[in-house]
Amino acid sequence: MVIWKWTKQIIIVALFLVATHFLYQFHLGAIPIFLFSFYLFHLAWKEIKKAKIEKQAASQEKNSEPDQDYEKRAKAK
Repeated sequence: MVIWKWTKQIIIVALFLVATHFLYQFHLGAIPIFLFSFYLFHLAWKEIKKAKIEKQAASQEKNSEPDQDYEKRAKAK
């Protein structure tokens, strides 16, 4: 599955490069670069969301661990 992800990204980058090359001849090379910036923003946004979800999952796991001091106090009573 990871191979498809990288292949898809390489194809998209190659398409943007080809579009830039052809449109640059007509002084329109900034258009695909502008659109490519949206693609890169989308990739960065996905990574940020993934990191945020992982951080929340880690904090939930940490909070779900039983409190050992509480267990000791409960046994002492």
